[in-house]
Amino acid sequence: MPFYLKIDFLRKSDPVALAKGRTILTMLASHPYVSGPGAGTLDQLGSVIDRLQFASDAAKCRDTNKVRARAEIRNEFNNQFRNTARGLESWANGDLAKLQYSGYDVRATPKKAVAPEVVGAPKLSVMHAEVEGSMAAEMNAVKGAVIFDLYICKGDPSLEVNWELYATQPLRKFKVTDRVPGENYWLKGRCMGIAGYGPWSAVVSLRSL
Repeated sequence: MPFYLKIDFLRKSDPVALAKGRTILTMLASHPYVSGPGAGTLDQLGSVIDRLQFASDAAKCRDTNKVRARAEIRNEFNNQFRNTARGLESWANGDLAKLQYSGYDVRATPKKAVAPEVVGAPKLSVMHAEVEGSMAAEMNAVKGAVIFDLYICKGDPSLEVNWELYATQPLRKFKVTDRVPGENYWLKGRCMGIAGYGPWSAVVSLRSL
């Protein structure tokens, strides 16, 4: 029976994914794969772990640029650990003994040949919050979604250049603050699953109070 490595931790939050990533990094340090076809893997994984930890901590202030940087590094983190798992599987060629002690969890079921399903478009709702210049936005639960992006536009919503990423997070509810009272704002959202980003929600407009 063939054996494969589980990468479901890549759909988890940053703290959970980072903890598993560090376990894999520690276990691989003494694994024969990294002294053969996986040479250089430890440096790559160690670097992306450190950069994601820094970016994740920095993004907590909700600064748009830091949130965007964190999202880009998280994608790189996922790709690095996914590629490492596939490299280990190819090297092991179904040999369980070669996959053990890699830090990854092992599964004994064949991989599905079908590609992962792309997540659907979320439904976005927006309402005024209690504090002046703030709004409460929420997306519905979407099957397979692990990350939710919220974008805001103050100018013409038909121009893509006017849209800015407000936040990227694993939670469906957003608290939008520091809006100018009396101004019209447009909002839209999307989700990311294991196969990448899905389609946009419908655009919702609201005048800030």
